[in-house]
Amino acid sequence: MKRRQRVLPLLLSCIFIILTIFVSILIYVQIGKKTINTDIIHDTQQSIVKIEASNNYQIKTGSGFLLDSNGHIVTNAHVIENAESIMVKLSNQQGYFPAAIVGMGEKEDIAVLHVKEFKNQPPVDIDPEYIGDIGDQVIAIGSPSEIENSVSLGLIVGTNHNFSIEPYEYNNLYQISASITHGNSGGPLVSQKSGRVIGINAAGINDTDIGFSIPISSVYGLISDWVQAVDHSKLPYLAKSKLALSEEELLADAQFIAEQFFENIEGYDYINAYTMLGNELQNEWSYTDFRDMFVQLTQLKVENIELAKKMTSRYEIIVDTENGNEEKIIFTLHIGLENDQLKIISLEQK
Repeated sequence: MKRRQRVLPLLLSCIFIILTIFVSILIYVQIGKKTINTDIIHDTQQSIVKIEASNNYQIKTGSGFLLDSNGHIVTNAHVIENAESIMVKLSNQQGYFPAAIVGMGEKEDIAVLHVKEFKNQPPVDIDPEYIGDIGDQVIAIGSPSEIENSVSLGLIVGTNHNFSIEPYEYNNLYQISASITHGNSGGPLVSQKSGRVIGINAAGINDTDIGFSIPISSVYGLISDWVQAVDHSKLPYLAKSKLALSEEELLADAQFIAEQFFENIEGYDYINAYTMLGNELQNEWSYTDFRDMFVQLTQLKVENIELAKKMTSRYEIIVDTENGNEEKIIFTLHIGLENDQLKIISLEQK
């Protein structure tokens, strides 16, 4: 009798454990069957822009999104920092248009641009009062080089993160499991539940699915102040202009291009490094091929950069580097003008 009394509770416990496992599996399967609302992605993508910000030395790329139907665009300040030309295109349309800076943070990595040609284009839907919580499902959308409307799904996995990347200070950020590349900076973070923009993607940890997004609720007041205060009639629209540089300036700029290119490589910013290549190299290498080539050269460090010789309409520059295995690698770059901008015309590795 006592033996039966001991066996019955044990049997009931086993049944309870089995039922718990079964229910857990059932819930997991049902969650897995849920599909993302593709209308949210499609509608948001109509309002995503690609940004090319350039000066005599480099071109930086980033993303942004339409704030309203008057042509105002939200992006990161670091995307347009030190730009002499800012050209913007809607990611679902052809053609770039010049943009003017409406407002730009000194410490906040936030900027607002204006493009006259984007008036009456549909904006995103913004939730300025949203406060994110761990576990919220999100979508990170951007338009990096060579990739129109990239989409990464994930969760908010952390809140209230603070750090600095000079000169910007990042406070109360969302940490998200959706991947953010350099070219995605400035794109929107969208709630999978509501379809509204809840953040501005700002930074990612290289080669991981960890990213950080600025809560829209923390900067919406600043953005609104800039838009309300602007006098559009006085805005300078930063279109590309012709270069008129001396030989000495071109030589200095060519060496700077080489330095900036390898700084991008050392910082794993392969997208902005890729934009520094000329048309022939970009036709020869897709972005993925280019990135994979340099990913294999782990911990690449520049030891010396020097002008080898001046050629007709271009400069040959030799760059001595060393990888993480202490192997010496020499690169030969030919840098010259292409469409009024200095570009890397050829790149060889020895």
